[in-house]
Amino acid sequence: MRNFLPVIFLLSSFSLALGQEAPAPAYGLSGDRASDDELVVPAMVSGDSESALFPAEGERSNYLNAGLSFGTAYDDNTLGTATNPVGDTSFTVAPFISIEQTRARLRWQADYAPGFTFYRQLSQRNQDDQNLSVGLEYRLTQHVTMRLKDAFLKSSNFLGGLAQVQQSPFGTLQQSNPTLITPVTNRVSNTGSAEVTYQFGPNSLVGARGISNELFFPDSVQTTGLADSHSQAAEGFITHRIARTHWIGVTYHFQQILTDVNEARNSSQAVLATYTMNVTPAMTLSVFAGPQYSNSSSQLAPASAKWLPAVGMNYNWETTRCAFMAGASHRISDGGGLQGAVQLTSFESSFRYEWARKWTLRVGGSYGRNELIETFGLPSQDVASLIGLVSVSHQIGEHLSIEAGYVRAHQQALGSSVVSSYDRNRPQITITYSFSRPLGR
Repeated sequence: MRNFLPVIFLLSSFSLALGQEAPAPAYGLSGDRASDDELVVPAMVSGDSESALFPAEGERSNYLNAGLSFGTAYDDNTLGTATNPVGDTSFTVAPFISIEQTRARLRWQADYAPGFTFYRQLSQRNQDDQNLSVGLEYRLTQHVTMRLKDAFLKSSNFLGGLAQVQQSPFGTLQQSNPTLITPVTNRVSNTGSAEVTYQFGPNSLVGARGISNELFFPDSVQTTGLADSHSQAAEGFITHRIARTHWIGVTYHFQQILTDVNEARNSSQAVLATYTMNVTPAMTLSVFAGPQYSNSSSQLAPASAKWLPAVGMNYNWETTRCAFMAGASHRISDGGGLQGAVQLTSFESSFRYEWARKWTLRVGGSYGRNELIETFGLPSQDVASLIGLVSVSHQIGEHLSIEAGYVRAHQQALGSSVVSSYDRNRPQITITYSFSRPLGR
């Protein structure tokens, strides 16, 4: 994590150097709520995640947010075993801090959220989590924008994308695979990306992006059979806005995945057509589709090649009191712990509804099916997993909130010897104290 310190220092230096207001650019920054004359690139093209936030939750900028959460949960199958499940109660303490600043040509954000989990009986499984991310968007010229992002995560939380409302694993750009439900063990990942875009017209944009993702399971005794993986990807894309509500584009995607077990390698190339429609100002639908050419090799077998389809969609809708997002995709991905690259079929949705003042209902779910592209003569390791979540939260005062929820997880191992078929039930309660302070005001 010390690698983040120079990045955060550079972000602060940029902010101080560019603190003076400059003439407003002709075109809006990606993701900004802009006027009708500004070009706001769809999330599927820009690489941003779709969210299930209410509009008011995403409008503020130049703020420091911090707080502390305390949670307790009971997991009836903590070790994730098919027979003789072991249940245990856990207690979690999780402070967090987030800094976000926006200037005329610069926008940056840094988030840090460590966590400490203690088990009542399985004290040897006590965990410390680390969640650190930084992002920077800087307008080099009136029409050229640079974006840098990096995220480090060390966690034993099996909820994956459901752990945070803002996350979504769908779209053409996501590299990591969070769908495998592992027992209580450390999962360490680091994802970084760099991007440059050039807006060569009021309705047209071209860009290039590089992405790197590393996945490790450091506790080898607790993770027998789970494999570390390393993936790198490069993309080039062009997109054009037709009228005010329709976008079309083409993305070329090249990816390499190395799995440490048996040095299984996969390289793939894809040409994807993208389409986005802003149905209403509060509703967006995006789809992508195209062919993928896959080439796999291993120490156990010679290289083999095949053509595979890539297809996906995102839907996002938000009103003052409702927020809904859903996504689905079928694409090549790292195995998330399996011993090779996979064809990942995934679905996820999240719905939030404020039915009364300071009372919010949240319902979410995710499904993932991982099918090894090549088994190289080994037994099949295909795995399907399903997670469902429902919770109710109440804002007690200006700074204090409480949330009670229930999580149900099911995993079916289809011939796999790496993970087991099992079910998990997890009721949980979390109390959070938080505050916000404006910056530079």
